[in-house]
Amino acid sequence: MITFIKKILRTPTPIELITEELMEATTSKLEAESALDYAFAMVQYHNSRIDRLNENLASYHKAAMQEQE
Repeated sequence: MITFIKKILRTPTPIELITEELMEATTSKLEAESALDYAFAMVQYHNSRIDRLNENLASYHKAAMQEQE
């Protein structure tokens, strides 16, 4: 128990601090990369959706023009 308390209260070494900060930076980078993957996929999704909607709109306009003739 005393060893545990001493371990908690002692000042970490520079190596321990650097290691902890490196782990945090790596985790943050991985999270940012995941967010980037998600955002890129959403852009692709919306581009596909826009293309599909434009094609549908063109088809409906064409059909409407043919009905007017």
